[in-house]
Amino acid sequence: MDENGFMQPQTACINCDALKSCLQSALSKQGIIGSRSKQSMAVAKMTGFLKRWSDQKLRSSGMAEK
Repeated sequence: MDENGFMQPQTACINCDALKSCLQSALSKQGIIGSRSKQSMAVAKMTGFLKRWSDQKLRSSGMAEK
């Protein structure tokens, strides 16, 4: 942890290709963040896509909320 309370990666880890997944794993093991399954990430991406698509359709039909 740094002086602001943020977890920082080791200097040797900065250029590692597995940095993000490694940090997520470490934070998950400590209970700081919840682990997300690949299925939940796919669902989140699809939900975001459908929301943007729906908003675009509403705007184009003139039915968007003001």
